[in-house]
Amino acid sequence: MNISVELLERIDKYRFKRMFPARSEAIEALLEVGLKVNPERNVKPTPEKGE
Repeated sequence: MNISVELLERIDKYRFKRMFPARSEAIEALLEVGLKVNPERNVKPTPEKGE
């Protein structure tokens, strides 16, 4: 999976503003908020390359 540079920059801005020690912790917090906001959204997983 490739993540755009722009998205990584936005995640890092969120991370440093809220003083998360690691990018992964900031991503986890963002995912938790997203799931709380819309827990019933039925998202289909994207197929991996080569499938």
